[in-house]
Amino acid sequence: DLFSLGLKAVAAATNYQGNIEVNTPLSATVAAGMLSGVAVSHVLTPVELLKCTMQVEHLKPKEQRQYHGVIDVATQMVRKEGFSSLFKGHTATLLREIPGNGAWFLCYNLAI
Repeated sequence: DLFSLGLKAVAAATNYQGNIEVNTPLSATVAAGMLSGVAVSHVLTPVELLKCTMQVEHLKPKEQRQYHGVIDVATQMVRKEGFSSLFKGHTATLLREIPGNGAWFLCYNLAI
């Protein structure tokens, strides 16, 4: 899972001695959570953008709707603006997910 990969990356970056998955320092938990936030943001950004676009689209009267489904939204966006158009708002997603995932994993670790 992403968290375990994050822990291994933190262990490698800090030259941690021992089994980091057994004796996990809280700082490593937060860092691994933050790294997983980076990874998940790459998937979340396009998915949320497409979802939000469809939600707004359904507020319009049927005759004014430009899109006919999620795949149609993605296809039209990529045709008109390129693949990078699917990552509009990526910075905001990173700013939310990185600290959010770090805090979530920290609280989870403290609760167990």
